[in-house]
Amino acid sequence: MPVSRAAKVVIFDAKGMVLLLRRSNTHPHHALHPDLPGGIIEDNEKWEEGICRETKEETGFVVKPDSLRLVYELNHTYFGKQISRRIYVARLSQVRPNVQISWEHDKASWIELDSLQGLEEPYQKGIDYVTSRDLWDES
Repeated sequence: MPVSRAAKVVIFDAKGMVLLLRRSNTHPHHALHPDLPGGIIEDNEKWEEGICRETKEETGFVVKPDSLRLVYELNHTYFGKQISRRIYVARLSQVRPNVQISWEHDKASWIELDSLQGLEEPYQKGIDYVTSRDLWDES
């Protein structure tokens, strides 16, 4: 059975605030729900290349693959499909840079990591894991 791959990225600004997006009312899945940059990783892409592409498409931010840190991975079955999901983190050098949102989202805000709630499962489980750790302690 082929495995679909999807990833999200928790983007921190230079002061530790996190980018939260909201899906637009025309989004085909979970309209008007909180979201993080990310999406489907194409078959011909490496994980990190795909999440960098998705981040650029959805925010306008250029994130380099070697600046990403994998913090959570889950493999599961969803409606009969095998799915591998990952959450990465990245830190920007700017404080609250402007976000160029795509059609998929209608709102972007910078929030405290502890306030990051309401994401679709299973990503929220990954976020709960992320919020329970000092991600930059080992950097």
